[in-house]
Amino acid sequence: VKKAFKTPRLTSIEHEIEEIVIDKVAMINSEQVMFTISRDGYFKRVSMRSYGASKEDMTGLKEGDHLVGYG
Repeated sequence: VKKAFKTPRLTSIEHEIEEIVIDKVAMINSEQVMFTISRDGYFKRVSMRSYGASKEDMTGLKEGDHLVGYG
């Protein structure tokens, strides 16, 4: 490996890690979304980007069900 990659390593290898802290709020993507709910209680959240690019049948409702709300 040293012959193939002559550049010195830029990272260090740690044998022990004291604690890994992950900010869960920072991992949530901040975006505008559309929510839909059907008569049978089917609830769906989709990004506005996907919603705008899709056809009206994007909600994937089962036969006989229909949307009762969105926002």
